[in-house]
Amino acid sequence: MININELVNDSDFCQFIEANGKKIKAVVQYLSNDEMLRLPEGERYKEHIRIDTDCELNLQDSVFYKGNEYRVVYEQDWGSYGYKNYTAIRFDGLESPNSNGFELT
Repeated sequence: MININELVNDSDFCQFIEANGKKIKAVVQYLSNDEMLRLPEGERYKEHIRIDTDCELNLQDSVFYKGNEYRVVYEQDWGSYGYKNYTAIRFDGLESPNSNGFELT
């Protein structure tokens, strides 16, 4: 296996983002068209980012990138290659992660 952790921490590729109240190094990109197709149809119109880092994040963690808040929704463990890949969706505060849905009357 090729460990690309060196690239994930290389200042030519990475930047600092805020996650869980602390700054971490990560490579951040917007999702490709193929990656967008893996998302549920109702989520595809929202802004998503891909985060490659060697730091540990959990699902539903808040991440701040370019002044916007994102929530981690997917995780892929590429630990054999020296990093983990996360997908985060833009969170505007209107969405509720534990919504009880609509009340029927």
